[in-house]
Amino acid sequence: MPNARLPDIKLERVTSSEMDFTLLNAETSIANALRRVMIAEVPTMAIDLVNMEVNTSPLFDEFVAHRLGLIPLSSHEVDQFNNTRDCDRCTDHCPYCSIEYVLDVSCDNEDFLDVMSKDLINVYEKERPECASVKPVDNSGESEAHARMNQASKSDGGQRPPEGIVITKLRRGQRIKCTCIAKKGTGKEHAKWSAASTVRFRTDPSVRFRLDKINDTLTKDEKIDLEKYSEGMLMYNPTTDALEYEECFQERRFAISTDTIKKAGDLAGLHGVHPHEIMVYNDNPTVFNFKCETTGVLTAKELFFKAIEVLMNKLNSIQGYLDVELEELRDRNNNTYGSTDSWVNFCDRAAYLSTGNQGQADALLASLSKSLGTPSAGVPERKGKLKQT
Repeated sequence: MPNARLPDIKLERVTSSEMDFTLLNAETSIANALRRVMIAEVPTMAIDLVNMEVNTSPLFDEFVAHRLGLIPLSSHEVDQFNNTRDCDRCTDHCPYCSIEYVLDVSCDNEDFLDVMSKDLINVYEKERPECASVKPVDNSGESEAHARMNQASKSDGGQRPPEGIVITKLRRGQRIKCTCIAKKGTGKEHAKWSAASTVRFRTDPSVRFRLDKINDTLTKDEKIDLEKYSEGMLMYNPTTDALEYEECFQERRFAISTDTIKKAGDLAGLHGVHPHEIMVYNDNPTVFNFKCETTGVLTAKELFFKAIEVLMNKLNSIQGYLDVELEELRDRNNNTYGSTDSWVNFCDRAAYLSTGNQGQADALLASLSKSLGTPSAGVPERKGKLKQT
């Protein structure tokens, strides 16, 4: 498309489970689509079925099953598993579409015993290498944070945090035994399959002051008065006799309040200056500051690449349907739509728009790959290029 925006990525910070980046030259629809896909459409593994055999713990069966379902399972090899409903190797579950765990813990010699996620035994561990990789994520997977926590505990003389996630607690003589089946799914079906604990973005402030105009217009006392109304967004510098933005506003941590805008407009009006002359409006944001954090089932880098892959597959699917529809409509355009030439031009334009959206996804993927210093081949290649019909 001649006027299509090709997004770019600027990485701010990347760890195993967190990523801060800025999406540049993009539309709000693209930014929000990326956010929603990262939250709800990237597949992972999670416990879906629980067959309870023995449970004398303080928690009833449904409570324990719910807690088991929310245990994050490492899903780095999730693409090697089929969806259970689409698996052609079984009618219920098998190592190619699911993972079977056994939990059997009893408290015999202690007053109290914690049943942890590490007590889940993977039955399919030796069936396939991919099955062995699907295991509970200890402490939600942020190894750097837990290393600092462990170090702080040792320095304070405290105990080391427990390895794993507590499922329930047992007293002497109590026991819990069950079989768990983990399946592939997405956050759209249930939150337990969501790989993201949070994904948010912020745009540039919708309103900014033209400080040069304000500083030339207002008196010293008026500048100090406006600083008080700015709620920490503006700072008066007595050396230069000028208002300046505080660091928190420059880092886009908050926007200008309505009271501050009204106060600035009233003060400018005293000097015959219209409020619009001291403000800059951002009606069409193109810069989005993202912050994403995973639950530990995927790294932040994997989550982003898989989200882009899902977006590209969606566009490919739309293009496929569009090709079929356009071909059918071309066959009958003479009778229904009149001029053949005008209808062909419309068809070409529709296909061109779809191709332009695909170009944005390609540009976004290439930009992140360059920023991370990794080849874009890390994401499976699409089957063929979108073609203009």
